[in-house]
Amino acid sequence: MKQTNKNKSFEKIDLARLDISAVEVQKAKEGNIQAAKALLKKAASYLTSRKQMPDALKEWLSNALIEISEGTKHPDEALCVKKKPGRISKISEETQELIALSVHELPGLHKSGRAGGSLGAYAEVGERFGLSPTTIEKIYKKNIDAYLLGQQINDEIKAEASSTYPSK
Repeated sequence: MKQTNKNKSFEKIDLARLDISAVEVQKAKEGNIQAAKALLKKAASYLTSRKQMPDALKEWLSNALIEISEGTKHPDEALCVKKKPGRISKISEETQELIALSVHELPGLHKSGRAGGSLGAYAEVGERFGLSPTTIEKIYKKNIDAYLLGQQINDEIKAEASSTYPSK
């Protein structure tokens, strides 16, 4: 149904037909393993229901299957479910510092779950940033010393300031 309003035409959009496969494909190609797994699940659903697959999903899956069949890529890599090496270096220093601080502020610095079934600090922060607990642990260990040194320096400055300039 089209409506015209002062030289602008508006088309009614059927929200049920909107598909975000193109966005999910881009996320998967950028290394988001959860997006890749969601795409695989969505593709399986389309295949079993025999419905037509969205173009972005169809192109991604067919390209992956061709790469696998020709042996040019390992299935995990072609389907974007393999973690890319060197991922930490692609994370900005500010983000790494934020990750380290987030882990430091949470109790239970371990990968496995804490008592009561909740996630460990590495896993919990990893979920927030879309990274594995192992990656979070590496970032934490790499950045926490600088954070703690900064804290120590700030504490020493405060102590010196309060002894030099006592409050009235």
